[in-house]
Amino acid sequence: MNKLNKLYNSIGDNELNNQKTTMSLVEEHLKLFNEGKLKVDTYSLLSILAVKNGQGIKAELKGFKQLAPITARRKAIVNKLLLPLADLKQLVETETAKPKAKTKTEKKKGKEEKKQIVELDYAVNKSNDAIKKNVIRTTANNIVFPICFLASQDKSNYTFKDNKVKVNIKNLSVEVVKSVFGFNKDKAEVNAMQCNLALLTKLAKADLLAVEVNRGQAEEEEVENLEDAVDETTKTEFSDEKASNIVKGISAMLTYLDNNESYDHILQIQNHIEQLENYGHEVESIVETARKQTNNSINKDLYGSWVADNSTKLTANTMQELKSEFYKKYKVAV
Repeated sequence: MNKLNKLYNSIGDNELNNQKTTMSLVEEHLKLFNEGKLKVDTYSLLSILAVKNGQGIKAELKGFKQLAPITARRKAIVNKLLLPLADLKQLVETETAKPKAKTKTEKKKGKEEKKQIVELDYAVNKSNDAIKKNVIRTTANNIVFPICFLASQDKSNYTFKDNKVKVNIKNLSVEVVKSVFGFNKDKAEVNAMQCNLALLTKLAKADLLAVEVNRGQAEEEEVENLEDAVDETTKTEFSDEKASNIVKGISAMLTYLDNNESYDHILQIQNHIEQLENYGHEVESIVETARKQTNNSINKDLYGSWVADNSTKLTANTMQELKSEFYKKYKVAV
């Protein structure tokens, strides 16, 4: 085994170990639930889901036909129960008020204080801390459905052993078992199946969520991961390299929207660019210089690299609105 092969395999082994540790988290939470100790202050799994007992969890979640209320409950379980219970309140997401604008003196003082604490590995430590926090929150989010699924079962229906859980499938529907394990349980002499974390998560979502909601769950998680990446990128210090990577990412996303004919969204992005304050002032300064030097004989507008004469601003935010406004403005018959 060469060194590169060994390093790649070590990453795979580390991920498997993380999955095992995550399964241990699920097991520990279920122990607390069965002992009536899965609670923080007035919050418990049952109270957040607004059910009286574990048997009510499936009916409650299955009743939702849209993803938003389920996502709200998942976040509530993470923020009000799982993280506080693990003494990780500092990772709880909260709505914070917009900070008051700093004066020039305060900004100068802040910069001086930052200079005093910066060390050789300051940026590395800050990045490592952000990575760790993100992984912990992601893990907490990922175990919500496995916990809810097992909590909805009688504790005699599952057993943990060697970082796996054996689940009794007798009470599961034929469709759920088929979608997760790939066989018809009515034609197989099997009463239980072993699950690792990935299978348990798939089983939990298949059993607890309505079909249309389950299909949207992966998309929701992808959106949240994108939001986390954007949040992390915009919080850290600016650099030309980061800016170049952002441009590549935005360009790829715009191409994705274009390939999928999502023209309304592209128009909204274009409108947003035109509303950027600093960028707008910089572009305006270019044409303003030309106006002043030619006594307004050159009166142009710049839109990206395009020069326009006598441009007119429309207010459309969708392609249908754009068509309507344009045709009406210039009396185009359609």
